[in-house]
Amino acid sequence: MRVTNNYFEGCGGKIINVDGGLASRSGLHIEFNSALNMNAGAMQFYGLDSHFVSFTNVAGGYGNSISYNRILNDPVFSFTTDVFNTFQSGGNAVSQLDDDADPNWLTIQGNIILGGNYYNFWGSGGQ
Repeated sequence: MRVTNNYFEGCGGKIINVDGGLASRSGLHIEFNSALNMNAGAMQFYGLDSHFVSFTNVAGGYGNSISYNRILNDPVFSFTTDVFNTFQSGGNAVSQLDDDADPNWLTIQGNIILGGNYYNFWGSGGQ
């Protein structure tokens, strides 16, 4: 799956959510996107977080990429927890030993993240 060259503004919740259910995910590319003012303000009443990308319970896989995205959060208009969230996710021994696979299960590189305003205190600092 590829999510490329998109523009998101004022979105709340998880803009791109990959829930692996402890399964392997490979070949996900979230690249060259722009986001302005991620906003979980209205979502906090329901106990929901605000992330640009969330990988949840993804165990293994290879060749996933969150790269070259631009995220601008004006402190007056945005409320977010983590821009990138990888809760309970990671590679496994098989993804590291596959000769045809990218050695990294997830590459995060070349992103520009500016500003931000946490609406709670349990964000892990992925911003």
